[in-house]
Parts: sequence; structure tokens; C-alpha cells
Amino acid sequence: MRLYRVKPLDFKVYLGIILKKLEPQKKYNVVFDCTHGFRYIPIVFSYALMFSKYLRNIDNIRIFYGAFEMKNYFLLRENYSPAIEVGFVNEAVKLIESMSTFENSGYFSPLLDCIGIENIEETYFKIEMNRQPRSEVEKN
Repeated sequence: MRLYRVKPLDFKVYLGIILKKLEPQKKYNVVFDCTHGFRYIPIVFSYALMFSKYLRNIDNIRIFYGAFEMKNYFLLRENYSPAIEVGFVNEAVKLIESMSTFENSGYFSPLLDCIGIENIEETYFKIEMNRQPRSEVEKN
């Protein structure tokens, strides 16, 4: 865990820190707590982190937020605040990447996997054999 003091309007510093601190040959799982940042910092940092997945070996990104304003929602005792994981970020990035792969190359297996369609090989085989698995895909 590291704490970095940065100038509030130095937006590019986040990517620089990530690239400087993460070695290209190591594999990383990154946990980012955006609780006390300025409102825009989690957004900028998240994009820098997503981009750095292509430049460093980042396998998984977990983003957390200390949701002080949500303690009534979770019915917690006084002096307790929840820390919630914003887990959809990782799923959204995988969807974006697989959709981009499909759009640019036509390769759709990762996209099918992301949207929960199993037996990817069987679906791929049907398409290669010029069969139309559309109703099967739409049903899932």
C-alpha cells in the first residue's frame, strides 16, 4: 500500500505513478480505494488504471469506496460506515475489451463468454459450418 500526494490538476500523474511502480514482468492484482479523493480523481485514476492493463500485467482491478452516506441504507450502528466494492468496473472493462475485439476482428468468443453464453466452441463451430445459431444466442 502506498500513499501519493499529487497536485489536484495534474491529471496525467496517475498513469505515470502506475507505470513507474508496476514492473512489466510481474503480475498484479490492484486494489484502489477512492474514498477520500476529489470527486474526479477516481474517474481519472480508473481510466489510467484500465489503460495501464495494456502496458503492465494487471490481472484484476478491485475498486472500493467508503460509503459514509450509505450507512442508513445498510442499517449500520452509529459510528460505522460501509466500504463497498464497485465490482462492475472490472466486468464493464472486460465487456468493452471483448466488444472492441469483436468490432475490430470479428472474433466473438470473449464477448459470448462475458455475456454468459457457454459452449463457445460449439457456437463457433456452428457459425464456421455456416449454420445460424442466432435463435440459440438470442435465447441465452
